[in-house]
Amino acid sequence: MEKKMKNILVIGLSNEMGGTENYIYNLIQRLDPKQYTLDFLIIDDGGRTPYEDEINTFYSDGRNHFYYCPNLKKYWVSGKQWLKNFYDEHRYDVIYMNATTSARVVYCKYAVDKLHIPLITHSHRSDGKRFNHYIYRRYTRNHSVFKLACSTNAANWMFGKKEKNYALISNGIISEKFSFNQDLRNDIRNKLNISSDKFVIGHVGRFSEEKNHRHFVQLAKILDDKYVFLLIGEGPLKEEIKDLVIKEGLENRFYILGATKDVNKYYSAMDVFMMPSFNEGLPIVSVEAQCNGLRCIFSDTISKENNISGNCVYLLLSDLISWKNTLEKEDFKRYDGICKIREAGFDMEHSASIVDKLFSRAVKK
Repeated sequence: MEKKMKNILVIGLSNEMGGTENYIYNLIQRLDPKQYTLDFLIIDDGGRTPYEDEINTFYSDGRNHFYYCPNLKKYWVSGKQWLKNFYDEHRYDVIYMNATTSARVVYCKYAVDKLHIPLITHSHRSDGKRFNHYIYRRYTRNHSVFKLACSTNAANWMFGKKEKNYALISNGIISEKFSFNQDLRNDIRNKLNISSDKFVIGHVGRFSEEKNHRHFVQLAKILDDKYVFLLIGEGPLKEEIKDLVIKEGLENRFYILGATKDVNKYYSAMDVFMMPSFNEGLPIVSVEAQCNGLRCIFSDTISKENNISGNCVYLLLSDLISWKNTLEKEDFKRYDGICKIREAGFDMEHSASIVDKLFSRAVKK
């Protein structure tokens, strides 16, 4: 007997390329389109969300799966009415909320309270703005039929340290896509005019306060000029960081690129992956970098769960000299990253199989 199609609403995508966007896109490619159809509720902050064309093409049913909701911070009354009309017109079996703050639940609260649609909450962050988050954290914890997180820290942030009834879901990737490739390394370095004698310190992430891009500039000032920095991403602080690089006279050592759907190619051009963030859960870029066989240097504020491969070093942000010494003294030879990632269960096949089962169980609740 053919299974009934399950209609899932996904909340959490933004209009910028990031780890959550990549995770969702990877997940969709591993869920059976004959069993699930996913729609996406996006907060309308201007611009379309990444992968909209690719996802609509993937479903190939001739309709748009993306709905843009008024930002409730700006349009509380009209936005709430828009949401009520939306949920009354579109009935879903499950709402899958991917969030960095529990305050995101305001975009599905009507559906959960009035229409009794099961909510699955997936936490993708371990810290952030706190006021609205704490207001809605108890509601999110109590009304989620399943509570998921990319790391223990992310679970504690979203649901509280006393909550033990949650599942850790790896930020899975399509591992073969991120394997090291010498030809790609040569192509990207030639494209960026980076000579073979340069040592590339790489980073992929949003230009925002918590990512701490200023650390790269401070580090560059005390390193030999054989070390260059490849920073990939978008965000509100991007121009500020560019200006700081110019102010310090370091523009010849920084390659600052926009977010790209081909980021997998750029890992092969790097020699080390670095994250000096003030806080992180278990970001997907950490998984991607290790899949590429890159040694990683992380700030000590980042979850130790990121050390999937055993090839990660954690350093104090305040001790800049230790970052310099590690770069100058460590061995940065690549290792078999794909093997490490698959053994640890971070391939998307594994993650998608868990989410698949949870969707089915949630529908029955």
